[in-house]
Amino acid sequence: MILKRLTFYLNSQDLLPKEQYGFREGNSTTDQVLYFCQNTRDAQNKRPTNHTVSVFLDLTKAFDKVWNQNIIIKLYEVFGISGRALTWIYAFLRNRLIRVNFKNSLSRNFKLSLGVPQSSVRSPILFSLFLSDIEQVTNGMRKIGSFADDIFLWRSGIDLKKLESGVNQALVDFWNIAEDHKIKYGYPIYCCASNTNLQRLERVQLSAARIITGLRNSCPKDIVLYEANLQPLNLRRIPNLVKYYNKLYSLDSRNRTSAYLKDWCDNQRLKRNSPFSQVTSCNLITNTVEQHQLTQSIDPSVGLPGVFFHTNLPVHVNKQKDHLTYLRQLALEIINDIPVDAVKVYTDGSKNDGDCTGSGIYIKTHN
Repeated sequence: MILKRLTFYLNSQDLLPKEQYGFREGNSTTDQVLYFCQNTRDAQNKRPTNHTVSVFLDLTKAFDKVWNQNIIIKLYEVFGISGRALTWIYAFLRNRLIRVNFKNSLSRNFKLSLGVPQSSVRSPILFSLFLSDIEQVTNGMRKIGSFADDIFLWRSGIDLKKLESGVNQALVDFWNIAEDHKIKYGYPIYCCASNTNLQRLERVQLSAARIITGLRNSCPKDIVLYEANLQPLNLRRIPNLVKYYNKLYSLDSRNRTSAYLKDWCDNQRLKRNSPFSQVTSCNLITNTVEQHQLTQSIDPSVGLPGVFFHTNLPVHVNKQKDHLTYLRQLALEIINDIPVDAVKVYTDGSKNDGDCTGSGIYIKTHN
């Protein structure tokens, strides 16, 4: 019932992504392949002949890695789903438990924090909505096709090298979304790791760059990264450390790690560096960085400032007969009685004979 209502709403509002053919009534794999093949042939028949460059992707364990919170946000902000329907879907995704049956023995329950249920009829459409903005992470490529978690991208044009560059950039964008953030996330911690371990991370990125560019293993590393438009991790590490640690240093004592960093003294005895010692030895922290003050919370016992509405003038007036100067003077008498430090919000509305309405809001700030 939920699936039918959700599908009806999405279809009636034409909200389902056109490039998604999976698990949709009236759409099949044949339709998708036909669209791609015909598009390719049409490009070849143009004068001059257009080339087509395509790449096919299979997202590993895609259904299991869906960020549930992002689905809820998209349903509300992008697709306009709210109320009980959104509450039901949220309850459907959260606090799901699994356990393993092996040789007639059941394991304990495990709570799932990611993914949509594989066996549910509602999961495919939720996954489709999750990928609805895929164009925004593929370098603006308009020619995209997908069937569930199988995705392919293609471009047609005269300049073959430009086409290859565009598709490769789309793959880089995919890499940045799917994997690169995992490497960058731990910069402040693993900056003190051994060169051997840091080189392992470099090889992970290099391996992805070779897949993206299609270059052979014999091709020099610098050329591979250049063609993939990726910087070596050792060049990205320092800017990220400077940004993170100076931000951390600017926080007040309510951040325990910030207070620890400010009071920390280097007492290194072993050969292995710590994150703090690595950063301070490289002089990456600027002691003169401006301190960032966190916004104070409002005391709930005090309450918010009162809101007062002035909708009437002290005396009865007639807008058609009374002079504008007189009306303005009456309004200013009320406005001048309002405290100077108060935020003044002016509103007005009107309606013409054709039943057309309009409204306006003006907020005068102290600045």
